[in-house]
Amino acid sequence: AVSLARRAHDIEKQRLAGYTVLEFIAHSSYGDVYKASKKSTGELFASKVMAKCRMTAKMTTEQQRELSLMRGLSRKHDHVVNLLGWRETCFNVQLFMPLYDQTLRQYIRGRSVPLYAGSTIVKQLSSAVAYLHDCSILHRDIKPPNILVKRQPLAVVLSDFGSSREILPQVPLGLDQAPEQPMT
Repeated sequence: AVSLARRAHDIEKQRLAGYTVLEFIAHSSYGDVYKASKKSTGELFASKVMAKCRMTAKMTTEQQRELSLMRGLSRKHDHVVNLLGWRETCFNVQLFMPLYDQTLRQYIRGRSVPLYAGSTIVKQLSSAVAYLHDCSILHRDIKPPNILVKRQPLAVVLSDFGSSREILPQVPLGLDQAPEQPMT
């Protein structure tokens, strides 16, 4: 776990031109997520900041894949997170997304979830996964921290496409053919 002092230090050193970084939200395998406000409007965003390769100062293959998937999926399904914008600097890649109230992990922590809420969450998440599969995309990292929750009205979106992969479309197989493998 990252200490509170470390998080405060990270917020102080994290700079997003044109934005004020307000708080650290989460750490992931490929970057850190911050709550930020646009200086010109005060609008709030979640910004995922991913450091570029130190040796080449270029986007990594994983960063290129995540950005490409998010650009292709954005605004196409109500329960898949929207990419509102992105930019590349000399040192990092910044993805800007809507800010949600909390993660599913935070929503369910320490309480029982009412049947209606649980049913709504399962239906919406299932719809998102079915949509991804129809687009030949495997998310590969579905877990409560990657499901974002809006409380009023209750809605969830699937986020964090860093581990996702596109797969080859399924075609009927003959008895002597091997199944297709995910593209890496």
